[in-house]
This record gives sequence, C-alpha cells and structure tokens, in this order.
Amino acid sequence: MENENFQLFAPGFGEIASKHYLHVNKVFNVEYYQGFTMKTVILETDNSDSLKFIKEAEIHPFLTIHAERTYFSLCTQNYSILIIFKDFFLKEFSDFFAKFESTLTIPDNEDTFRTIQKCFNYDFHFDDGYMFDDALIEYESLISYFREFSHLSCFFQIDTDLDFSLKSVIQRVFKPVMIYFVRRNFFSRSLFKYQHFPTPETYREYSFDEFVELRFIGSGSYGNVSMCFQKSNGYIYAIKMYFPVKSHRKLFHTELKSLRKLNHPCIVKVYGYILQSQVTHSRNSIILEFMPHGSVKDILDQVKKGKPPPNWRKECKIKIISCALFGLDFLHSKGIIHRDVKMANVIVDSDFSAKLTDFDSSKHFTENPYNSDDRSSVMYYPPETTTSNEYTFPSDLYSFGLFIYELITEEQPFYVETSLFQLIDMIQQGNIPVLKDGPKEIIKLYMACVGTDPSIRCGTFYLIDMFLSNLSCDFGDRCLLDVLISLHDTSLNRQDVQSIFKKAEECDSFALFYLGSMYFFGYFVEQKIEEAIKYYEKSAMLGNVHALFNLGLIYSKGQHVEKDEGKASEYFVLASELGHLPSLFSYGVMLCEGRGVAKDLKKAYYCFLKSADLKGYGDNTLAMFNVGCMLEDGRGVSKNLKKAKKYYKHAANKGHSGAQVNLGNMYAAGRGCKKKPSKALHYYKLAAEQDNPNAYLNLGNFAAKQRREAEAIQYYENGAKLGNTAALFNLGVMYVNIDPGKATEYFHIASDEGHSGALYNLGKMYMNGIGVAKNVKYALECFEKAASLGNSRAIFNIGLLFLDGIGVAKNEEIGFYYLKQAAFRGHIIAIFDVGNMLELGIGVMKNEYLASEFFYIAALERNPEAMYHVGKMLQEGRVLAQDKVAAFRFFQMAGDQGHINAILECRGYREQYITHFTPEKKMKRITSLPYVAM
Repeated sequence: MENENFQLFAPGFGEIASKHYLHVNKVFNVEYYQGFTMKTVILETDNSDSLKFIKEAEIHPFLTIHAERTYFSLCTQNYSILIIFKDFFLKEFSDFFAKFESTLTIPDNEDTFRTIQKCFNYDFHFDDGYMFDDALIEYESLISYFREFSHLSCFFQIDTDLDFSLKSVIQRVFKPVMIYFVRRNFFSRSLFKYQHFPTPETYREYSFDEFVELRFIGSGSYGNVSMCFQKSNGYIYAIKMYFPVKSHRKLFHTELKSLRKLNHPCIVKVYGYILQSQVTHSRNSIILEFMPHGSVKDILDQVKKGKPPPNWRKECKIKIISCALFGLDFLHSKGIIHRDVKMANVIVDSDFSAKLTDFDSSKHFTENPYNSDDRSSVMYYPPETTTSNEYTFPSDLYSFGLFIYELITEEQPFYVETSLFQLIDMIQQGNIPVLKDGPKEIIKLYMACVGTDPSIRCGTFYLIDMFLSNLSCDFGDRCLLDVLISLHDTSLNRQDVQSIFKKAEECDSFALFYLGSMYFFGYFVEQKIEEAIKYYEKSAMLGNVHALFNLGLIYSKGQHVEKDEGKASEYFVLASELGHLPSLFSYGVMLCEGRGVAKDLKKAYYCFLKSADLKGYGDNTLAMFNVGCMLEDGRGVSKNLKKAKKYYKHAANKGHSGAQVNLGNMYAAGRGCKKKPSKALHYYKLAAEQDNPNAYLNLGNFAAKQRREAEAIQYYENGAKLGNTAALFNLGVMYVNIDPGKATEYFHIASDEGHSGALYNLGKMYMNGIGVAKNVKYALECFEKAASLGNSRAIFNIGLLFLDGIGVAKNEEIGFYYLKQAAFRGHIIAIFDVGNMLELGIGVMKNEYLASEFFYIAALERNPEAMYHVGKMLQEGRVLAQDKVAAFRFFQMAGDQGHINAILECRGYREQYITHFTPEKKMKRITSLPYVAM
C-alpha cells in the first residue's frame, strides 16, 4: 500500500490537515518545501512495530530535535519522527536515544535542551554554541516569510492536545524539520545518503524580492553579507550588499566583473547580481555561493572560544592553505593581483575547502599598480607598499605568507596593541615572526613568501611545484587535489609570466633576476644555464644582490658550469658590500674552509658575526650557529662559552636544530652555564621534532642512563634511520643481551659506516660466537680495521691475540708492540700489562724501573692490580724507595675495589702502621711519589 502524500504549501492544506487523522507506525510523505519531501511517522515507545523505523533512521551527521514531557519530535536524513512516550519503554528505544551520543544534536530551543537533560542520563553531543543560536535566527526568519501564507499559520504554534490529526503531528515536527532543512547546508553533501538538495539557477540578474534574508553574516567598509534563502527552490546563497554610496559603485562593478571571469574551485562562485533600485529599495548586490564555515577568521575565533566547527582537525589547515595557494595562483595566471589576501577574505565550505573572495580591490597587473587606501588590514601590508604604495604579484605572496602564519599559530603576526606607526616600522624593517611549528613544507612555503625584498619572493607557479613535491602531510581530499593539479596552468602564456618578460625588456632588475631563475630551473622555458647566467649578470649589473648571490652559488658549486671558487668569492663580496647577509655568510664559509680565498678564521668569524645580525631583523640562523661553534671551540676568536651559549640560543629559538642540540649539550654538561638536564632535554626534543639525528641519539642516551630501555631503543632507532652511526652502535649495545643476532646486524651496519666501536664489538662477538658463528679470523679483521681508526680496545685485543697465539702465530714482541700502542692511547689495562711485561721481560727486555712507571700511571687511573703492584714495590723497596705507609695506602685503595691480595696485605700490618695515617700524611705520601710522563 502506497504512502499518503501531502504538500504543506498546497492551497487548502490547513483545512485538510485539521480533519485528516493518522495511524501509529504508518508512514506518510510531506513536502515541507519546494522539492523537500520527508517521510514522516508516529511511533510509540511500547510498540514493537515502531522498532522498524528507529532502526532505519539515519541520525548522522546530525539531527534536530524538539522535546516535551510526553513526546519527542526529531528530524534525521530520511525521517521526521514523532515519538509518543508511554509508561513502558522498549529497550530498543532506550538504545536508540543512547545513539544520540555519537552524533551532533541541535535542539530547537533551550527548553528542549533542559528537557532532554532531565529525561535522560546520556551525555548528548549538543551544539550549544554558534550553530544553536544561528539555527534559531534562521528559523525565525523562515517563519516570518511563511506567515505570508495564511493557511500555514496553524502550524507555528503547538496545540495543547495531541490528537493524531495531521495538523497536530506537523505542528510538533515542523520546527525540527525546517531547522534541518537549512542546517544540512552546513555539512558535506558526501555525508548524506539521501540527496534531496536543490540546485542553483544559472547566472542572471535577480530581484531582492526573490530571497529571504535568513541571517546577517558579516560586514566591511563596503557593506555587509547575509545568508539568504531563494524562495523558488530553497537554495542558500550569500549575498554581498554594497552600501548605497557613489564611491562603492565602482567597487561593486569591479568585483562583479572579476568574479564573472573567474571560474575555479578555489575562487568563490558568483551566481548573479541585484542592481540598486530606489523603487524596490534594493542595493547593488552580488549573489555568491554560501560557504557554511564562513571565513578562516570566523573559524579561528570559534577555535579560540573552544567551539571549533564539527570535524575540525590539523589537516584542515593544510587543505585551506593549499586551496588558497591554488586560488592565488589562478588569479596571478590571469594577471590579477588580489591586493587584500587575509584571514577574512578566505572562506571555507562544509568540506573545509577554501576559496578566495572579496575582489573589489583586485587589479590587473597592467592597470595602475599603486595601491589605494581601500584595504582593511595594515597588518598584512608588504614592506614595499609602506613606502612606494606599489602593489605587485609578490606583494600578494607576502600577505599570503602572513595568512599562513596566523592560520598555523592561531595568533596574529603582530601584537594588536602595537601603534600604527610602530607596526609600519616593523613591517619596513622586515621584522616578520618566526614560524616554528607546523609541517616542514608549510614552514618552507611561509619562508618563501615573506622575504622583505619582493624580488626573492617566489611566484605562485614555483611555490605550487615546491609545495607539491614536498607534500608529505595529509591534504585530506585526494580527488580535489587531483582536480586542482589538473587546472594548474603551467604554460608560458600565463600573464604573470608574460609580465616578467615584458619588464625584463624594460631592464627591470627584478624581472631580469626572475627570468634568470626561470632559465636556471627550467620553469616554463627550456633549462639553459647559459641564458640564466646571462640574465643574472644583467640583473647584477643593475645592483640586484640576489643575482650576485646566485652567480656566486653557481660558480662555488659548479652547477652546470666549471667550478670557480675564486670567481664565486668575488660575487659574494660584491653582494656583501651591498648589505646582502647571506652572501656575507657564504664568503665567511669560504674563508673558514680556505676555498677560493686564503683561509682566515678570524675574518670568517667577523663575516659570520655580522651576518648573524642579532640586533637587526636578519634571520641567518646558520650564521648564528657558526658564531656559536667558533666561540665554543675558540676558532678565529677567543674561547667564550657564555657568548657561544647566547648565539646558540638565538639560533635555537629560530628553529636551528644543530644549535638546539649544541645548546642541549651545554646544559647537559654544565658548560658555560649551570647544569640543567631538564633544559637539555627540552632542546633535544625541539631538535628531534625536526628529525635531527644527534638529538635522537642524546635523548636515547638520557633514557638509557635512566634504564628506560624501550624508550632509548625507540630514540636510537629514529636516529639510526637518519644515518646516525652512533645511534646504530648504541642499538647494537642495547640488543647484546636482548637479541645478540640483532645486535650483530646493527654493529655490521655501523661498522660499514666506519664506526670503530662497532668494529671492535663485532670482533668481540665473532671471537666469542655471540649471536653469530665463532670466527676468529673475521674477528681479527674487525679488530685490525678498528685499530686503523685508532680504537685502543681493538689495538689491545690484537696484542692479546698475538700473546696467546689465537688466530695468529704466537709472537710476544708483536703482542708487546700492540699493547704499548694501546697504552699510549690511554687504555688502562694495556698500561698495566705493559708494565707487567717490562717487569717480567716478556716480549721486551726486562726493565723494572720502566715497569714501575707504567704501574704507577695505571694506579693513578684506579686500576686495582696496578695499585697492588705499586704497593708491593714500595713495601719491598724494589725500584721505588721503601715506604710501608705509602704501600699500605695503595693496598687499601686496591682493597676498596675488592683486590683479595691487597686486602690480605692490609690485614697483615694495619695495627702497626695505622697511627701514621692522618689525612695530611695520607695526601703527602701519595703526592710525593714520582710522576712519570708518557
């Protein structure tokens, strides 16, 4: 049996509704507005037949609800439902209400909100912020329009008695349905299984009488924007209405003309216009697509209040930045400069795709390039506009860069309290904020946009190529990204590219520089290094420091030309004399390494110091880092740990990971500052966030010392993946007792990278057959390789192998030679063993006096066997003058380390000599013994 059908706006419907009665669990269809039809049904909580409908109700992505003491009415994707409360609730109904926790619920008023809280103990996901308030405003605006239809008036108030008439039922579901009707436009259409959305009309002139103004959205110096409802089909638009003043007529026509020509997914779509009329009292207006989330500024305002839009995540920021970049690139490819890129002029749809809007200030690059005073935010002014007022393609990029900063950090780029004059001064000086947090590709994109000099700001075509090639973070919408890439204009006919050729013909240094870069990288033209150098040289002759710098780089690296470091240094010096700090830094590197110029550390330090530019607004973190390194090591300047720490800190705070590690090392060791492990960890973690391998190594060492093995292994693995051989070695050490086979693998990898400790440990494992099959020959090879790298333990072990004849022919002379080499490198046991061999004449001529010297050195290094031997020599008066008190002291020190014979010696005559050991005498006896220098 087919469902009954009703049309709310049909003539005479009010009278029909009063007389027509409905049945429980019987579905009927109601067309609530033009084409918006909902299946409607009455259910009872004790009726098992009602369960079918609550199971079918699609409550995601949201639902709207009205509640009274005796019933609920709600609207979902596929049903408008009236639920009558009975004395008994089937469990399935309770479960149905519990499911509301997992979706967004919009109550129709505060009474409903309180009723639900009182009736149920569930933590409903209510929207108690902007969506709830705005939904009520929109509903009241709709009702004002519906009042024009007299037969609908009976549905705006709810009768006291519920009599199951069509009128009574619709009274109770009407408000949730109409709120749902509007609010569904705030969610991605992909979330709806039941697509009953209206479609917009084609571009034309409209009358304001065709719309219902639902809600005010925002305003600016030009006028205001409202959310409007088209009466004919219920489609939602944003209508931008200009103030009726003469000066705004031009803005209206400029924006309308611009939007009419622009068809791109990242540019707001225009559907028509309304002309100013004294008869209808309408204003010049542009009919635009409605963007549910408003501007990026609106979103951040909500986030700061703790009420972000539904489904807001970090990935949404990446998507917004990407869309804004593609939109700006599209404008520039058409020769249009936006001239007002900022948070309020980037609007966001239900899927968090972003679009550029507000084109009333935009201009074609061939028009007057000078800026007027119609832009609303000085904070986004590029430096060049504060002096010449000229606004160009690179000017848009600067504003876009600050847009990135504000979106990622959720903070304005400059303090709001700053005066206008201070703000302009900061902009002119290039005092841009440092973007520390965020994906690396976003930080790189930001830095490419915000240079003080417009000539070094890359074109959008380059930025997109750079951004996409490094995009590792989640864009969130691969289909959209593919569409945007397909629409990206890479032809030479782009108007922004043509403008570069045109200005280059006019000998504009910036255009010549840019043209050189295009030929160097092969953007839009065939890569020709000779042409690139030609244009760079022309630009350099006009004083362009960036062209000079690039020429220096080309010749210093030998990029597609014969390497000529002398010529490179000349270019760097010329650019340095014009105040180009990166060139000064590069010249400093050449002086430091003696490339192309005579090595001069003192002069190199001066170059780094000046290019670090701490008192100005430079951002040469590499220079700051190098100054810190030279001060710490005392190269080219007197050693000064306090100053080194200062420069490391400046570079670290600007995100230089090497400086963060070195600063962490200073805090860990207490060098140039108080020892502060917590601060050391802080800086190591900052560097680790940038995947600095040494930071992971140091964090692993910290964790290992505190016996947090799993954490240490994780840090070491991160460092090892980035090629840190010490981390590989430490992983091997960590796994020796856990998984010897795995330890061997790590030692093999580290040894291949030339790590002497790994080679030594590998030799030990093959020597003893730990984690691998025993292989003395291979063990010896490992020891020899480690020995060639100066590893004293490996040298010592080779000596032992020759002494014992293991894996090699026994040879005490060679054994003595290796032990002596290990001793000279500070190996304590080797020092003692050399003394022992000298004393006994093994592998060398017997020499007790020289033996005593080796024993004494080993004893000073706390070797218990050596301390015992020195004690015996002092006790017996062999080689050393007899001194039983001093002998007792050495026995005592050896005994403290568990040496059995030393303990027995102490017991033998403790009572006899104990009176001699006052603290002063102890020190005197020890320090008066002969010291032997090696």
